[in-house]
Amino acid sequence: YMAVNEFNNNTFGMDCIIRIMNDFAITAPITINNTNGTTLTIKGMTEDTTLTRGIGGENALFNIAGANVVFEDIIIDGTYSGEVNSSMIQINSILGGPDGKDVINEANVEFNNVVLQNNKMIQSEALIGTIFIDKSSVSMNECEIKGNVASAGGAILIDTDNTVTITDSIITGNRAFDGGGIWCGIGNT
Repeated sequence: YMAVNEFNNNTFGMDCIIRIMNDFAITAPITINNTNGTTLTIKGMTEDTTLTRGIGGENALFNIAGANVVFEDIIIDGTYSGEVNSSMIQINSILGGPDGKDVINEANVEFNNVVLQNNKMIQSEALIGTIFIDKSSVSMNECEIKGNVASAGGAILIDTDNTVTITDSIITGNRAFDGGGIWCGIGNT
């Protein structure tokens, strides 16, 4: 958590890599909101390195707001014994302007050789997918999204005005009331 805080505070002033050496549980939401144009890479030591959900309730594991982030060679597992009513990863741009609807900083997120699995929301009236994307740019390469349950977009919920590219990836075994694999809103490419 300290390295992410340092990145958010622009302490380093350059791109940063956080290498995950061992499996561990995320016990508090991780917010990534550095908007200075540098990139934070979260990389597993091996492709079997696993981050697991250690929190439930309304908390996403990662909240990315207007930042550049790369997830690489890692498994993110949403298995949790209690109640979960949130996405695993929420990706949003920072909005502002006179009406609060102008994109000031777009979030740019890459997933390379990542597995996102077993995020099971008990109930939620909001449109929330395992990965929730709004007004952002996301690319996925050689990823697998499996065994997730959500209200909409069991694997991915693409809300409005996004650019999403999925290459050589598998989306399987996800369930939702609407869009078990992918739910897509308006203005997306």
